[in-house]
Amino acid sequence: MQQKEKDQAKEKGITIVEKVIAYDGLAVIVHPENPISELTMEQIKKSIYRRLQKLERAWRT
Repeated sequence: MQQKEKDQAKEKGITIVEKVIAYDGLAVIVHPENPISELTMEQIKKSIYRRLQKLERAWRT
């Protein structure tokens, strides 16, 4: 919420309470016929990290 919005609410006598409920989320979804039945968090982290590295290299060129 922007400061301007907070100020407007305050002027109207409205008390704003901000609570962080999440920063980001990730869902891993695979096709039901995929032979992989499960992945560890470490495998997911490594997979995402490798893809991010590839993107970073592509952006540099």
